[in-house]
Amino acid sequence: SNTDGHIITNHHIVDEAKLITVTLPKGSKLEATLIGSDRQTDLALIKIDPKGVDLSVPSLGDSDAVNVGEWILAVGNPYGFDRTVYFGIVSGKGRSLASLNPYHKVDSGFSFTTDFIQTDAAIDPGSSGGPLVNLKGEVVGINSMGLGRGISFTIPINTVKEVMSQLLTGGKASRGWIGLSIHPLTKELASYFSLKGTGGVLI
Repeated sequence: SNTDGHIITNHHIVDEAKLITVTLPKGSKLEATLIGSDRQTDLALIKIDPKGVDLSVPSLGDSDAVNVGEWILAVGNPYGFDRTVYFGIVSGKGRSLASLNPYHKVDSGFSFTTDFIQTDAAIDPGSSGGPLVNLKGEVVGINSMGLGRGISFTIPINTVKEVMSQLLTGGKASRGWIGLSIHPLTKELASYFSLKGTGGVLI
């Protein structure tokens, strides 16, 4: 968030919401307005009126500098338990949910473009939208979803910065689309196309 009252959260939290309410640390509740949303990165920007409100703004880190094995904290509101902190490590980077096994598919209704940070810090229902924090106290991501105990996915803060900038100016994120799909050139495909090797890809 910032002192202007802008707050970043997940798209799936505010999707089709008729009323958005933000609860502040001291318990007061403020109505928020949706500024923009991007379902492909599961990010949304909302705004509250900052007048008379003491807003603390976290330090944002560099998600590109996050290393596998690094200790992190995931903060959220799982099952209504406010400001719960989970402790874990970064399990992987550049994760794509499209690479999941069929029995682990996420029924999101759309394809994510985010290269997620994977952690073993629990992200339970209610934890979405909370920060992923390194041991320097810097926010390195926005927590998105969990796929069972020990497998959680976070949107890198560098992606958040880029999308937030677009949401602030236009209310939506714009991106190019080339209209191509790429598939590894397997032995079976090479044989079908009468190719001698498996070097390259099928477009």
